[in-house]
Amino acid sequence: MGKKHNFPVLLSGHIQLTSTIWRETTRTACGSCTFTMMYNRAVSAKSRARGRWILHSNRHKTKSNEFMKKQSFARQFLLCLVVAVTLLSGATLAKAQGTITFNNAALFSGTNYYELGMWFHVIIPGGGNYYDGMAGSPAITGPSNVPYNSTPYIMFLQQYNPYDYVVLSLTNGYSFGLTSIQLADPNSPSLTPVSISFIGSLGDGSTVTNTFVTPGGGATTFLNYSFNSDFASGLTSVKIDAPRWAMDNLVFTVPEPSAVSLVLVGGGIFGYVRTRKRHSARK
Repeated sequence: MGKKHNFPVLLSGHIQLTSTIWRETTRTACGSCTFTMMYNRAVSAKSRARGRWILHSNRHKTKSNEFMKKQSFARQFLLCLVVAVTLLSGATLAKAQGTITFNNAALFSGTNYYELGMWFHVIIPGGGNYYDGMAGSPAITGPSNVPYNSTPYIMFLQQYNPYDYVVLSLTNGYSFGLTSIQLADPNSPSLTPVSISFIGSLGDGSTVTNTFVTPGGGATTFLNYSFNSDFASGLTSVKIDAPRWAMDNLVFTVPEPSAVSLVLVGGGIFGYVRTRKRHSARK
């Protein structure tokens, strides 16, 4: 028969293992042999415990490394985010500018005209069988009943429906701004002033208005007009409210996505660097 004894083994504050050791008490076993057997079994139990401690330590180190990697990733991401926000907040949003010249409208006639992504179309309130269209004019350099101009232009007259009008907007639905325009009375010489109102619709549902008046008094040419700051940006569409008008060289602006592109490029570089680091670590 043997007697069961418990010997506590303490390993550097991490694992406390109680190994169960059987001490043989036969008549032939001396005290030193019994102690040696107990010691060997204790050492064996301690070694097993130390192996488990090493495994636990390695797992702890692995988790610690993973945690450090996550922290490193978070720091890099936050750094890129801070840089991006700084660039966006510190930079003035650039604008791309275009000019509708109507140079391709010399022979145009209809209710829809497109140029540089801008769409001019006739609106007929309530429908109806009678409506007016837009018409292009070639360059006029000699006597005529329409304005003089060295390049083609476009005009509109309410002749068949006193309620229709022209609206302009970008074909992609983006917002835009208006900078300047050349206007004239389509009748030449112009005997009376013509009031031409531009009513802009903004993204929040509000509207802005800018009204220009041609001089009359026998005018036969176009004049330059500049839009006020309300038309600088954020327009979704613009209604041209006037019984008649002739138009040329409409200058418009659209937000340029340079800052957004910069952020996307920065994100791409960040991803590329991360991928390179992972490949290097695997090698």
